[in-house]
Amino acid sequence: MTIRSESIRKRCYCKDESGRRLGARCSRLKLASGAWSSGHGVWAFQIELPPAPGGRRRILRRVSNTQPGARADVAAELARVCELMSLADGDEALADEIAEVLMACKLGRPAARSASVDPPAAKWRAERLIDQRRGVSDVVGRAPQY
Repeated sequence: MTIRSESIRKRCYCKDESGRRLGARCSRLKLASGAWSSGHGVWAFQIELPPAPGGRRRILRRVSNTQPGARADVAAELARVCELMSLADGDEALADEIAEVLMACKLGRPAARSASVDPPAAKWRAERLIDQRRGVSDVVGRAPQY
């Protein structure tokens, strides 16, 4: 399984005269020098996951949870998604299950956190799927056998 495309971009929610969002077209997103404005807009990422059964494309999009948000936060979130997808290690069925879990995460919530920081249900479910595939016991108090 290869991830086809991923990107990090900046966008805003300003509206034009007709009430439509400007998104990446907002003139306040960039400074006169061409650099990104640190005080306007939010960072977001987009990644194309493996296609759903039937060939339908799955594109995961997430926006920074912090305002104005740092690019590094969004890059770390994207790296977590890539890390979760890499756990499938070529198993297309498992990659499909992980992608399904990621797509089910609510917008505005992180996809996953490290195990030391109260992981959300999505990461727990992805780890459970992987453990089940590896035949790891579910007995309480027993360490996983990797």
